[in-house]
Amino acid sequence: HEHVKKNWQLEKAQRIKPSLWWQQVAQAQAQAQTTSTEQSDANANTPKLSNLSTDGKAWFIHPVAMVDYFQEKTKLWHEPLDNPQRTHFNSSGDERKFNGAFGFVRNGGAKSHAGLDIFADINTPCYACLDGKIECYIPEVKNNKGEGIDYGNVLVIKVKGDDLRKSRNETSLEFGKNGEIEQAKDFNINADYFYLRYCHLSTKRTD
Repeated sequence: HEHVKKNWQLEKAQRIKPSLWWQQVAQAQAQAQTTSTEQSDANANTPKLSNLSTDGKAWFIHPVAMVDYFQEKTKLWHEPLDNPQRTHFNSSGDERKFNGAFGFVRNGGAKSHAGLDIFADINTPCYACLDGKIECYIPEVKNNKGEGIDYGNVLVIKVKGDDLRKSRNETSLEFGKNGEIEQAKDFNINADYFYLRYCHLSTKRTD
């Protein structure tokens, strides 16, 4: 890296010369070079600041060689679906835009919904929102009577609390008047770990 960096510094100095448009600086340097050549011969590895542009033109360069020297800021959060969209219809086909929101949004506020429903066709790719560990996978969730409760297959991912907090954005409730809430009263945002639950999955497959 030091070799590449040194070469780039030499090349950068040579490329910057045409972009300097100060006429007086260029003229002064040209005059100095006519009286002395010792400086240019002193060190062959030192870029020669010569031939400064006097016509006012500037040339723009792209420091491609330095790309690897900068750290890219990565985004922790990934949406669970590509272009996620809230559901506007319930499982019975009735249009109830707030029915899939999180909070006490069903039966006039008497029944809560512990999730956020987003629309997806069968076999739509689903993503982990954060890096984590698969805590459990439950095929076709059933009640204590062994009956299906329309949850389908459920996957739970354990994620770090710090990762979730770094990814948290400001929210604006769309259905606040219908019982939608941001979080439960006993929700601890400072927890070490959180569990992300994916319901209604058709298959268990990782790519």
